[in-house]
Amino acid sequence: MTEEVSQAYDIIPNRYEYLTLPHERVFFTTEQGFYGSAPHDCWNEYPKKTAGVDPSEVVRTGDVIVVPLDSSVPWVLRKTDVEGKYKLVVECDTGAFLEGDLKPLEPTAITHSVETAILLTCTQIHLEASHALRMRDFVLSIYLSTETPLTEHATSPVDPFVLVILNRDLPSFCHNLMDTGNLIMKDFEKRLKMTINVAPKAFKSPASRRYRAPLDPFFTETTVKNLLRPFRTELRGFPNVQVTGKVSAGLAAAVHKEIASNEISDWRAAFEKMVQEKEAGSKLFQQGNIELASLAWLDATADIDRIHQSSTWEELVREGGESFLMSVAELYFLMRLNIAHTELARVVSEGYFTILAEDSLLMARKSLEKGFWAKGQWKWEPEDRHKAKLWYREAMCTRLSGSVERAALAERLLEKALELAPNDAAILKEKESVIAWRLRGYGYGY
Repeated sequence: MTEEVSQAYDIIPNRYEYLTLPHERVFFTTEQGFYGSAPHDCWNEYPKKTAGVDPSEVVRTGDVIVVPLDSSVPWVLRKTDVEGKYKLVVECDTGAFLEGDLKPLEPTAITHSVETAILLTCTQIHLEASHALRMRDFVLSIYLSTETPLTEHATSPVDPFVLVILNRDLPSFCHNLMDTGNLIMKDFEKRLKMTINVAPKAFKSPASRRYRAPLDPFFTETTVKNLLRPFRTELRGFPNVQVTGKVSAGLAAAVHKEIASNEISDWRAAFEKMVQEKEAGSKLFQQGNIELASLAWLDATADIDRIHQSSTWEELVREGGESFLMSVAELYFLMRLNIAHTELARVVSEGYFTILAEDSLLMARKSLEKGFWAKGQWKWEPEDRHKAKLWYREAMCTRLSGSVERAALAERLLEKALELAPNDAAILKEKESVIAWRLRGYGYGY
């Protein structure tokens, strides 16, 4: 293996001289269009401009990413017709071959367990631990059941499972459940079935010499309300949540009603919140804090995506009508353009990846399709100047991604942009940069 690696290393262009020969390698199977399995820490030293691979064009299903352990630059290997041989894809300009038994890593389940042996040390430690558990934190048992996986990556149904969680972690749990559910699964809140069991398992234990106090009296009405508060404040629009256990019927019904109620029932309030989030990002941008501005707009568009995928969206559209749809569509499109602008600026100045810019431009374009915002043939059309910005930033993103074989596409995008804004200085300058990049024939258009 070492001999073949050495031969391949000699063929790599001189601009990769900083690579040192690894003694070990880690292999990752790729998916079409992105480096799905590569860990982030493999990219922290050298930006994508040195990686030599454009994922949207070069990487194919079945390719293998080889990440040298002493370098952040990945190599992409592609199987050939010859058994056991792999083509090394770097800038798509090398014909090197490697031999060896290169097997992608299989997904590995991460397990965690709590070591309870200390509780068996002696009676005193056991009693103190039991007392601390009751008085310093609370434990809830949460039963989750859904017919579909919680993530898009899973291909099989997820069996119901029981989650035991500390009270201190409940706000984060509820927030993340609310914040990300609809982003990964449409109508997630309707599909999810959850049972909150207060004081599960033998919480009616009598007082004895072994325990300082029985557990049952500890769960007063006040304590139970404190336990359920994160669910009542964070979760909305989940109709299939039941509260059981040591809780009064009235409180259980009230919690169920609050959790099942819609997050936003008034379309005006919903849109006003979207505007405020956009303006928060604009204020940060005007202050020169580009990174935080981009993050603010990313959060704002994620909120719109979440509401758009939720069961309340149709109700908001029905009440707000076409004016609501047009306002949201324009706000969303402009924020996506803003994200692309800030992220491309960071690519140039700091060597960041183009992935966030690519994603925002993709979503901006998708938001213009028929049926995206409302069922049927309804679509939103931006102003010409905003269309020109979209095409200009798509061309710039193509150049900065380093896929020189897509230079012709970048030029076509710029021609379309110039038809709408023929005297735009930024577009004209970008056209010159793309032409120079194409004539050079390789590398990144920095």
